[in-house]
Amino acid sequence: QADVLASALRAAGIAYRMHAHADLFGERVVRDLLAYLRLAHNPSDRTALGRIADRPRRGLGRLQATLLAEPTTVAELPALASQFEPQVMAAAATLAALVYQLHAAAATGISPARLLDQVLETSGYGVWLERRPDRVLQFEVVRRFRAVVQRAEVSLGEWLDALAMGEEVDVAAQHEATQLCSIHQSKGKEWRAVFLAGAEEGFVPHHHALQDDDALDGELRLLYVALT
Repeated sequence: QADVLASALRAAGIAYRMHAHADLFGERVVRDLLAYLRLAHNPSDRTALGRIADRPRRGLGRLQATLLAEPTTVAELPALASQFEPQVMAAAATLAALVYQLHAAAATGISPARLLDQVLETSGYGVWLERRPDRVLQFEVVRRFRAVVQRAEVSLGEWLDALAMGEEVDVAAQHEATQLCSIHQSKGKEWRAVFLAGAEEGFVPHHHALQDDDALDGELRLLYVALT
């Protein structure tokens, strides 16, 4: 029945998306901005530095390739850049100064949303997006991401930790569509509001489970997840 309903919704042209979290955080621009936020929290984050060294373009393309092969902290960046031309060394020094500036801002307790605004402005990332042919779509992604960050009621470090642990960051609430799934596919704290359809005799618990204690226990566990 769920498959039939899903097919009917698609045929009607209704947006049908079940993985809003993966949809938003899978966007390249979001991964870039998250890397900046991670560096603002911890300048020793080697993976984050390797991601944004040349995003936006700042003449560090070859250095970024080296960083991906040999992950380095911001403190170690000048020594690595000394192997390249003077302009690369200068660009690397500018990047290091930017990271430390963002780290100082994060240390003041600035909200994650305000820090994100600072990243977009001081890194040149916002200007770089403005010049892209797909800037309208990219800025819509940024808007959605900022709306998620805006809802953070904890410090940057706590928010990043929760995100790394896969905890709820309320992405689905920002998605302007109804998320449809069965109770078998649902998890705890996925959405801010839930409408449970079909909770009636013969369906919950399913009538096939009424003659099997183990199956009935399983149905009750599913119902508990759905209600909580």
